[in-house]
Amino acid sequence: MAKNPRYNPTVGHFVHKKPDYVRVTGEKRQKPPEFKFDLFPLRWTAPIPSAETDYLKSVPHFATMPKHYKLFLDTGFLTSHEIPQEFWDAFVDKHLCLTTDVWQELQPWVENPKCNVWMPDYLVNAIAEEQAGIGHARVSLVSIDDLPSDMAEVANHYVDLLYLRKHYGKQQAERFEIKNGKKPTSAELQKLCAPFIGERGWRFMQKVIESEKPINANDEKTLVNAVFHSILFGDDVVILTRDTDLLEQFYKLVYLIDTHYHSMKLAEIYQQNPGGYELEALPENPLFYKGEGNICINMDHKMVKDIIAQPYQCNCVLFSTSTQPLMTSQRCFVIIRDMERVLQMKARTKGRNTDLFGTMNFHVILDPAYCYGGWGCSIVNDRYLEGKDNGRFKISANDSHLALFTNEGFAQERPEVDSD
Repeated sequence: MAKNPRYNPTVGHFVHKKPDYVRVTGEKRQKPPEFKFDLFPLRWTAPIPSAETDYLKSVPHFATMPKHYKLFLDTGFLTSHEIPQEFWDAFVDKHLCLTTDVWQELQPWVENPKCNVWMPDYLVNAIAEEQAGIGHARVSLVSIDDLPSDMAEVANHYVDLLYLRKHYGKQQAERFEIKNGKKPTSAELQKLCAPFIGERGWRFMQKVIESEKPINANDEKTLVNAVFHSILFGDDVVILTRDTDLLEQFYKLVYLIDTHYHSMKLAEIYQQNPGGYELEALPENPLFYKGEGNICINMDHKMVKDIIAQPYQCNCVLFSTSTQPLMTSQRCFVIIRDMERVLQMKARTKGRNTDLFGTMNFHVILDPAYCYGGWGCSIVNDRYLEGKDNGRFKISANDSHLALFTNEGFAQERPEVDSD
């Protein structure tokens, strides 16, 4: 693929003010994504706009944060820019979590730190206690493999869904080269991909495609670890990063889990009174479902309102890199423990949202781009992506489109927004 000036999405986020599709509502609290609705305690909270700050102004926020909060650190948060000692002191007494993949990526910095030179020794000693089985009071080395085996399978399923967003561009580039006998330019690949995945999806994918490094799923494993800790163990979680990829994938991950959870809940509501709803037989569709008996259901998504449980916050905070002064951008999703049931459901059914209708699945959204009659809710025989059997759950065509499409309504409110 032809060389182009390197795309820096973090600069794009903070400097050019074009991180994503911007919805300006004039309201103090952000509207939920498209196809979603406000529901307490399960909700999208008020966003913290991209704003100028500095590390010292952030110190009181982290210093007063309850010590039970778990802070998941991305590799670049420690290795790319100097962090003032006062800022480090403000959060080091919280519970720091490093995934095994992040710890491996940190090794060059541990051996020869170019910045934050006081951190490696502390982390090396803490991780040594973790690996020796002694355990450390304030640092944990975490891995998806540490979860119960059934939950580890579900966690890897969500890693695979997020990874689709990285793999899709490479796949399209390979197909283009086979068909045309040359590698595509960035413009050619954008023209091929953007109509399907949207401009936001393309901006995310562009960095992956232009990188000469092998694609890995380390970011996705960090996010899934953090969100699963919040759901399974009732932890308040904060992910600290300098990479817009993590902020983008965090949003997509909680969107997918939230959508699957509501699918499970609405399936339970429908099963209690199946004769109380208007139904339509779905026409043939070679993309998303197969066989006979596929139906669309006229159900109000707002029927999911009987949730009473203690909420937990799951946050992702993005710090700027090359911009001065320091800027931050934050997303927060409020999680409830009842969401654990949809993870257990997926473990039992190898990835489905329900087990109430035999091998058929219930979707609160039958792919947004192909929603029939505007109803969305459906019971169908899923089609699955073809591929080698790697022992993981198969990915349904509907979930693959939910993962790839970016019309779920990611919005970021800012003090100033470009008119274009």
